[in-house]
Amino acid sequence: MAGSSARPRSNGIEPRHAIACGYAHSLALRNDGTVVAWGAVDALPAIRVPAGLTSVTAIAAGYSHSLALKSNGTVVAWGSGSGTNLPAGLTDVTAIATENPPGVRL
Repeated sequence: MAGSSARPRSNGIEPRHAIACGYAHSLALRNDGTVVAWGAVDALPAIRVPAGLTSVTAIAAGYSHSLALKSNGTVVAWGSGSGTNLPAGLTDVTAIATENPPGVRL
């Protein structure tokens, strides 16, 4: 609408710091260090953010899994598939990433 100052609906994810997209799910990192996830019913394991997940500084979304880097250098993984198998004792991590889902080119 021309001249309107109305803001679009945010669906509870604003303000956001980062967005990540997987095959059938998406993540938003909020400015307060919490994560919001949404997606298709088939992506249910990947959109169930672990309870109490806070102090997140970066997010990544894989084909059917999600990753969160916490401010203490640890990584939290959830969802399904091999992307949730993190090495024991993984600490002092500074960045995270996932591969593009099959068929997705950036």
